[in-house]
Amino acid sequence: MNNLPFDIFKKMVPSSKEVVEKHFLPLKEVLKSDELKKNFSYYVQLLHDQVYTDFLEIQKDGFNQAFSEDLERGELSFEKFDKFFLSLSQSRKVRSGGVFELIIENLLKFLEYPIDTQKKIDNKRVDFILPSVEFYENNPLNTVLLSAKRTTRERWKQVVPEVSQSNQFFLATIDKQITSEQLKEMQKHRVFIINTKENINSIDHYKNAANMVSFEYFIDFTLDHQKKTW
Repeated sequence: MNNLPFDIFKKMVPSSKEVVEKHFLPLKEVLKSDELKKNFSYYVQLLHDQVYTDFLEIQKDGFNQAFSEDLERGELSFEKFDKFFLSLSQSRKVRSGGVFELIIENLLKFLEYPIDTQKKIDNKRVDFILPSVEFYENNPLNTVLLSAKRTTRERWKQVVPEVSQSNQFFLATIDKQITSEQLKEMQKHRVFIINTKENINSIDHYKNAANMVSFEYFIDFTLDHQKKTW
């Protein structure tokens, strides 16, 4: 169905990669590896918030441009608005997930961890395989499987491959809404949640969960430890 205002809007909106790089590249010039490792949570949240603020302004300008002719003619209709905002809502969900993955990818690559991205393990696409799919095929127990989801909800089941009893899967997020029951269900599937230090310290059942770790803990005790075997 034709949705001309949203087509106009899409042409105005830069790609997720462009917006993430707009904020990451200047940071990259001044950031030190040790500083990032110690404060990874802070920089994940910082970049997320900067990109989110950017997109709010982009959406505002895009909306005004998309409906400029209708506003001038006074020919606004509920149907046109409804179609526009439905399309906007759907694209925003896709974009926000992609943005979070790009933030994690850029930060990990800045720290020079070897990564394969968007590869299939057990017929499920995994965002990051460290160090590589090839290494996983020969040495799965020392491979780190990591996906990034800004919010988890029930979608974590869709991205978690079948892992053996001696393997683990990591899911990076900034979600504040994971229930204790969800965390227990994830633990049964050997899924570890990586979240910001601030979120963990401010939510009691996060602090008490055996399968909830900070980005800093993940880097120090998982990535740097496993890296010795790569």
